[in-house]
Amino acid sequence: MQYVGASSTKAFAAARSSDIPATMTLHGKTYEYQRSGRNGKLEVRCDGAEWVTVPDGTRLFVTAAGAMFFDPADVVDTMVVTNGTLCKYQGGCTSKTCTASHPFPCRFGLRCRDQATCKFVHPTPESRVALGAEYPLNQACKHGPSCTNKTCHFAHPDGQVTIGRIPRKLAITHSPELNVLESPAWLELNAPIGATKMLFQGEFVFYFTPYPSTHAKSHFRICTVFRADPERDETHRLLAEYALERHYCNAAVGAGRYFVLSWWPFEDEAMLTIWEGLRRERKREKGFASEMRAKDAYIAKLEAREEKATKIIRNQKYVVRAKNAEIARRDVAAEQAAAASKEREQAARVEERQIAQRQRQLAEQAFWKQQRERDAARDASRQAERLRMRDPIHIYALDGGRDGGKAADWVLLIDYHKGAHELDLVTTYGGAPRMLVTEHDTVYEFDLVAPSSLESLGELPLAPAQLCDGF
Repeated sequence: MQYVGASSTKAFAAARSSDIPATMTLHGKTYEYQRSGRNGKLEVRCDGAEWVTVPDGTRLFVTAAGAMFFDPADVVDTMVVTNGTLCKYQGGCTSKTCTASHPFPCRFGLRCRDQATCKFVHPTPESRVALGAEYPLNQACKHGPSCTNKTCHFAHPDGQVTIGRIPRKLAITHSPELNVLESPAWLELNAPIGATKMLFQGEFVFYFTPYPSTHAKSHFRICTVFRADPERDETHRLLAEYALERHYCNAAVGAGRYFVLSWWPFEDEAMLTIWEGLRRERKREKGFASEMRAKDAYIAKLEAREEKATKIIRNQKYVVRAKNAEIARRDVAAEQAAAASKEREQAARVEERQIAQRQRQLAEQAFWKQQRERDAARDASRQAERLRMRDPIHIYALDGGRDGGKAADWVLLIDYHKGAHELDLVTTYGGAPRMLVTEHDTVYEFDLVAPSSLESLGELPLAPAQLCDGF
């Protein structure tokens, strides 16, 4: 590796927007890139034909069957309700000519009169649960056919719909010459059993299998790597499964003869505690919001009382002036009326001070609550940073002379114990493959320059103490 430099994420994004990928030759065809002089968009063409605009944030993947543009950072579900385009109106679509997919329950269920032509999903007769005489069967489920609770105890007189899921397929949208296909071809992908997420990066596909707990569904215990050889093979073949004890894979990237995995620590008990803490915090936030609404209502009530007291004082002043005029005529009654008026004014001022004091107390309570929340967030961030120092980045390279079809062809070059928030691999004109490591708000760039024969590097993996200043 050769350290290139570091920049803030904003500066990096601005610089990266001008990069032009290297020319590549696949299946006897040459693909070259340029920046459009009209709008600055990245363009690609095949064998000198017409330029095709590359959609923002995507890259080109080419097989003998065709080409497609993909987002290398898009982590998606391995199982979907449809491989087509979902209708944006979902179950509320009323268009009879809508060509999108509608894998949503029909709101009429078994009562639908046009099940043969209706575009929505209908229940099976076996799913019908008739209304009964006793609770809970004496009540129809409020969700109707859309109920997803398989053990729902309420009646379902119109049936209950189950929306099946199918393996995700990706669409090949262009011919190898980059002409748009009339209808997309599908790139078959075989997800491992148990894998819930996938990351398609053209030549590489990463599948992620989580730890077997509800609180750990976003913490991936296994990263399964598939790889395609665009020169000879149109399909992605299993390379190997990778796991690191008491860690989870948080980022993966692959291109050319390199792939990189980033691992963060995983302790089930700690993750459960964090998950339960977050759940309690969400519940507490709801309770706090309710409490704040109640306090706002109380403050509004106090303000209303204050306004009412002010009006009363104003009216009393009018009364006082009237009585003062009467006092001028009745000296004895005047002293008594003045004393009573003064007492009422004092009572009103006391009430005003009490209202102001209560408002200050509420504001102070809100301030200290926010302060405690900020302190807790800062402590959690510091603890996370201490844990992150145990996070390794593993960089693998293809050993020269091997086809890369099995795990033994790929050698672990570097085991560096400080993980990444994001990873990327890019190849631009006039340069070696470059690894981009995002750490907080900084992007570190490294050229990957391992020799084709890795034996010359000596004992592997290397475990450097520091890759560069700051990282």
